[in-house]
Amino acid sequence: MIVACGISLISNDKIKQAEQKFGEKFLNYLFTKEELAYSCPKKILYQRLGARFAAKCAVFQALGWNKWRAYKSIKIVKNNLGAPGVCVAGKIKQYIIDNDYKRINLSVSHIEDYSIAQVVVEK
Repeated sequence: MIVACGISLISNDKIKQAEQKFGEKFLNYLFTKEELAYSCPKKILYQRLGARFAAKCAVFQALGWNKWRAYKSIKIVKNNLGAPGVCVAGKIKQYIIDNDYKRINLSVSHIEDYSIAQVVVEK
C-alpha cells in the first residue's frame, strides 16, 4: 500500500556553483564516497550529483523527515539491472522501521540543466 510520495527538482548548476564556492567539503557533506565515485566522469558529474541530491530530498519529503538533514544517511545506489535504489542508515533507518515502511521506490532522471527524482513509500 502506498503511504507517501515525494518529488524534487534540482538545478544542476546550483550543485556546480556550490562545489566551486565550497570545494570538496561541500561534496563530502552531501554524498558518500560511492556516490562521488559513480558520478564521475566530469562530463556529466553535475547531472549525476544533481540526480542523487534530488533523490535524497525526495526521500526526506516522502518520509516527512524535517528534523535534520543527514544527507549521507541516505545513499543512492543502482541494482544489478541498473535501476536506482535507496539505502538508509542511522536514525532515518530506525524511523523507517518504527513506521513499518516496507519499500522505498525511486525514479530519477536528468538532463544538462536539471535533475528530478520521485519517491514512493509503501507499507
